[in-house]
Amino acid sequence: MNKGKTLLLLEGSTYIHTNKMALTYAQEEIGDIRGAVILGSIEKTGSPQDLEKLEIPIIYDKNLNSVDRIKKGLETFHPQKVYDFAGAPTVSTENRHEFASIITSSGAVYEGIDFTFTIDRPELPLLRDFILHRTNITTLCFLGTGQRVGKTSVINSLGKYLEKYRPVFITMGRSGPVEPGLISPNGFSLNTEDILELSKKEGPISSDNWQTALSTGFPVIECFRVGEAYRTGVAAFSNVWAGTEIAETLDPELIIYQGSGISRPPVKINGEIVIIGADQNPDKFGKIERYSIIKADMIIITKCDTPENNREKLREFLNSLVSTHLVIETVFKPCPILNNQKSLKGKNILFFTTSPLSAIEGQKDYLEKTYECNIVNYSNNLANREMLSKDLKNFSSTDFDIVLTEFKAAAIMVIEEMKKKNKEVFICENELIPLENYEIKSGLEEVIGMAFARNG
Repeated sequence: MNKGKTLLLLEGSTYIHTNKMALTYAQEEIGDIRGAVILGSIEKTGSPQDLEKLEIPIIYDKNLNSVDRIKKGLETFHPQKVYDFAGAPTVSTENRHEFASIITSSGAVYEGIDFTFTIDRPELPLLRDFILHRTNITTLCFLGTGQRVGKTSVINSLGKYLEKYRPVFITMGRSGPVEPGLISPNGFSLNTEDILELSKKEGPISSDNWQTALSTGFPVIECFRVGEAYRTGVAAFSNVWAGTEIAETLDPELIIYQGSGISRPPVKINGEIVIIGADQNPDKFGKIERYSIIKADMIIITKCDTPENNREKLREFLNSLVSTHLVIETVFKPCPILNNQKSLKGKNILFFTTSPLSAIEGQKDYLEKTYECNIVNYSNNLANREMLSKDLKNFSSTDFDIVLTEFKAAAIMVIEEMKKKNKEVFICENELIPLENYEIKSGLEEVIGMAFARNG
């Protein structure tokens, strides 16, 4: 790689500490870093002032689109090279071709982990391979074709079939820790007493990773990732291999990776399961999504009961691309985790969720019919602390007997407040349920069997 004056493209949705790790790596391995352009929004990760913690000159203007921010960066820093640490959904394959035209016309080279656009060839990248790490332990990966397709709920639901493999889960995300973190359930489970005890010891635990550890009973190793490759979606920079080395010390028979968005881990994978949301439009799938679908051993379509589902269109798309693949259509249904003696029959229930309003009526009907209870009120502000606080103040404690809450976002806030009111609180998971004529357990076992055979 050319190590001249370099401008970085970073994602605003990647947390500051994670982007700082990428910057350190870039200074050592990629070039003389003169500055960075922040693409996308920074609402999840901080304020414009927080960007100063990156300790390099930054181009960020929420009033400018990505192309105009890049143009401003080129005019400000006059780089010889622009290196891309961004990824979907902020940057797509199509966006990169647009960026390439602008960057190469300025006289700079445009690079990423597996591609280079040059001045002589601005319309088509020079592609290169990179080495994937390899472990001797059999590996399985759950990948998505976007955000919010339900990867965590799928994994937690299928966990009950995995005990004989003594699995370790490895996650990667834009907010992952600088050093891989091991979450060990140690006998704790998804009940409110354990959750409150753990939150006092460990700090905030209302995360997907803690939910997986407590739901499945298996250890989870948290890792970070930044950006993704042009062709395959492999994380451009991560500490996933360091997390894998920790997993190896736990002596599992199976290491299970969870992708991040459409990004995949930089590790040789023996078996792949791809999760598609039925509310996704396949016309918007790019190079990476199609690559994952083609490589998949099994495809799980979630949310098939949503009003805006594209099941028919997805079926046609999948049949044209991978007609021989095992495809399973599913729905998510609320599943309260009750102790053996507890029944919700005849009880008045207050329900807390992160679901959109369009999904709540269906959840309410399912809970009332399945558990013979009455959902007397609900809040879908579990991910909005300010609105949730108002909801908690407005609910009269005489109106309900029991509280159900998803274990997400501000769930601990709900648990603590309701305990003060002497109300019983139970966690409610989203259970993956195959539609009629679909069998998910045998499909999972088939994929795992193929994974072990490939690792033979």
